Amino acid sequence: MVSATSINLVKRQLSNAERSFDFVPTPQVQLMVFGPVGTSWSSRGTDSNTAATMDYSGSIDAVADVKICGVRTKAYSVSYRSTLTNSAGYEVIRTGTDSAHPATFTIAPQLGGLILAQKVYSDDVKLHNDLSGYVGTTLDYTSVLTDLTPATVASPT
Repeated sequence: MVSATSINLVKRQLSNAERSFDFVPTPQVQLMVFGPVGTSWSSRGTDSNTAATMDYSGSIDAVADVKICGVRTKAYSVSYRSTLTNSAGYEVIRTGTDSAHPATFTIAPQLGGLILAQKVYSDDVKLHNDLSGYVGTTLDYTSVLTDLTPATVASPT
């Protein structure tokens, strides 16, 4: 959700062949707080249905003017760290917590929070009952938006 002062996490849904997990934090976790370069923040939210918590901190590293679909707008480069702990599912997901692998995103808030680029290094450690132990998964990827195709809007009938 994009508000006048921040971009907030309303819901995060995780699913794979073994489980589906919805994280709906209260209060909403602030993924970005608007401000000048150097602005930093910390935020925390808890899902009362699952007792899962997310601790999040971020900072604005740079602001640049970019042109997207012919519209000139500001793009904010943000570094962040997050830890999502789901004690009911015996799972911890850490992103950007390793200083050698920072997590970043570049976002255009004026375009509804459009993410232009993202670099993620994330560890997910979860109890796997079938294996009688914990299993860890690491994701390390970079994604960049290279092309936008405007949606066609159906005319009213």
